[in-house]
Amino acid sequence: FEATVESVEAGPVTLGAQRKILLSIAKLRDRYANLCHLEQEITEGSGKNLLSAMDDVKTILLTPLKPHEDTDQPPVDDLPSQITRVLYKVCTLLLVCGVMDDEALTTFVNLLDTALYLDAFTTQQKNKIRSWKLQISQHISQIRQQQQQYGYLSVPPARFPQPVSRPLSAHPLRHSPLRSHPHHHTQSFLAKRPSLQDSPSEYGSAEEPGHSYVQRTHSAPPNPPPEAPSDTDPELNSRLERLCLRMTEQSLEL
Repeated sequence: FEATVESVEAGPVTLGAQRKILLSIAKLRDRYANLCHLEQEITEGSGKNLLSAMDDVKTILLTPLKPHEDTDQPPVDDLPSQITRVLYKVCTLLLVCGVMDDEALTTFVNLLDTALYLDAFTTQQKNKIRSWKLQISQHISQIRQQQQQYGYLSVPPARFPQPVSRPLSAHPLRHSPLRSHPHHHTQSFLAKRPSLQDSPSEYGSAEEPGHSYVQRTHSAPPNPPPEAPSDTDPELNSRLERLCLRMTEQSLEL
């Protein structure tokens, strides 16, 4: 990069063109550092939201990438390896949080497809990426089966909680750290998973015509709800979150 900068500054170009070229060179030079920062933000749940982070990864994937070199001491700027680590963190977060937002899941699958077409990634890295794509595809399939089974495809998205644009640190682990979107179809990504014991009013107060709900009689007492975990023990919650994250990471590793 240093030699390129010197050649640009000495070349017969205008000052405006020099600034644009040098800015592009600086962005290419900072790619590895930006990926390391993204990995740290995703791991710690701070900084950018998940969709913005995936947009940054997509931008880097569209730039020229030097192929990965299998050496005893990998280079400091090994972009394919660092991109693979970031994709692994994103996949872990999507599965642990049980993200149901179609935009986030589709964006991640597109990222994986883009990486699979690039020669910069090794066969081992692509095998990992294919494994993550399979698990995300299975997750999407399960969501659609639940929607069809419980009839939520006909429920207007506006009835679900509104999207939240807070950073990752503002969300507990069980929620999806996604950005807000102006379209209605993204307003349902924080909807909780359906349960057989949930009442229809939790997903929308309006009843569709032609449907009636069977009410429980007094002779059939309802089953007691499962005891909710105590929110007053942050240490226990923290251990459970770390356990879920560790189990998901182990299942994603090859």
